[in-house]
Amino acid sequence: MQVAGIDPPDPLHPAGSAALAPVVRASYGTALGRLCWLAGLIAPWFVFIHRLGFYWTTDPQYAYAWSVPILAGFLSVLRWPGQPPRDPPAADGLLFLAAALFLPVLLIQEAAPDWSVANWCLGLAAVLLTFLYLYCTGGWRWAGWFLFPLLFLLTAVPWPQRFDLWITQSLMQRVASITVDILGWLNMPARRQGNLICLPSGSLGIDEACSGIRSIQAMLMASLFLGELCSLTAVRRAILAIAGIVLAIAGNVVRTTLLSFVVAHAGIENSHLWHDPAGFSILLFGLGGAWLLAARWRGPAEPGSDHAGASLPVLPAIIPACVIVSLLVSEAAVQYWYRLHESPAPRRHLTVSWPTDETAFHSLSIPASARRILLFSNGDAAAWRDSAGRDWSLYHLSWDPGHTSTQSARMHRPETCLEASGAVLMEDFGVHEIAVPGGSIPFHEYEFQKEANLLYVLFSLHEQRPADRDPAAMLQDWSGWSRIQRALAGQRNLGQESVEIGVTASAFDPDPLSVIAARVPSLARLETQP
Repeated sequence: MQVAGIDPPDPLHPAGSAALAPVVRASYGTALGRLCWLAGLIAPWFVFIHRLGFYWTTDPQYAYAWSVPILAGFLSVLRWPGQPPRDPPAADGLLFLAAALFLPVLLIQEAAPDWSVANWCLGLAAVLLTFLYLYCTGGWRWAGWFLFPLLFLLTAVPWPQRFDLWITQSLMQRVASITVDILGWLNMPARRQGNLICLPSGSLGIDEACSGIRSIQAMLMASLFLGELCSLTAVRRAILAIAGIVLAIAGNVVRTTLLSFVVAHAGIENSHLWHDPAGFSILLFGLGGAWLLAARWRGPAEPGSDHAGASLPVLPAIIPACVIVSLLVSEAAVQYWYRLHESPAPRRHLTVSWPTDETAFHSLSIPASARRILLFSNGDAAAWRDSAGRDWSLYHLSWDPGHTSTQSARMHRPETCLEASGAVLMEDFGVHEIAVPGGSIPFHEYEFQKEANLLYVLFSLHEQRPADRDPAAMLQDWSGWSRIQRALAGQRNLGQESVEIGVTASAFDPDPLSVIAARVPSLARLETQP
């Protein structure tokens, strides 16, 4: 194109090449600047995914979380055309302060990767850093425009363990009760025992039916995504989220009812043939229902702005560089801190002496489904009967040191596993120390009702801490302060071991818990091994 009689420079002429050189350099510099801006934006979430990815892989309940960063990016792209004009402020020191917050958060999260407080602090730190980064790019209004996709990423953070356990167990029992009522209306004999649905031809437990309750968290995430996708009002988004939870619960009732019919007519051995198809069908049912409701309420599309075609912004190189470098330094400092305190010191292992000379002693097999969920390295179980006619059981599981050892071990607890097998928790007696050869072990004592018998259980989760570390200087109760102590002492990824001793006794047995406690020193001991 020629303007006002001015000839364009000829690239083949030396003078023309010299005229184009600054333009090429400016274009290259702008593209590099945009890549640097994008790298600074993604860096906090790379750390977030790296830190929580093991949790999403270990716990099937949070497998859906792998899709959350992708969906959040998609929502950000959808919001890009309607962005308000950018009004970048002067350099703000809050950005660098937020980047510095990652160091203490990562230090604690490394020692207690299953602690919900540390994981939520990590998620909130990533949101804060990214929001301030966007503020430095275009001001408060521009950063606020992308706030929902940022907050949406928090749906991938695991729920607090106690709340998760309470709501999951409560809903499982509710689903089982409703299913038994429906079967009664259909003239099918059935009764509920804990989380079990007992039928004449077999019983459905958590592995067969009730594990689908996990879809509640995935449905909540999907409902929030659909609410943003369809531009719903805040009230309708809240209603959609509630509807998603209701659909998940209703779907699980349908699923357990269907599997109960299968067990009643084809036997418990054929229930696995319908397990996965029923689960996928119910998931599609819930997602389809939420999508139809969101589409019915779809709001008007966001109007475009004068910046609808705006390209990626460019910040002074020092800003994204400082964000990336601060995160790298934080990760390096955390690794250096723990490696500085790690040593080849011997560890205290919990060793079990199996009473093979007892009456009717026999090994117990641990179901493959439990192995897939708990991911333990080694596991043994056995049962026997003592001279007084009491039935005993003993489980010993161990997790080798590693990033998932703590989380996997925490998933195995009597109030979860035993209730899933039909037992009902009657009383929790708390934790008591029991002296054993080599030291003492804290045992959590429980009383369960299982069918017509009372089941008394002693459970302990032991950490293979270094033997040369004074246990009196560090709490081992897994409180918030004990986790911080663990980080300050440089303890992480330590091996875990659990021992669970159960005795079935009649209501007339004088003191079964004392009987178990007296037997513990002959069954378990602590050994120092290299």
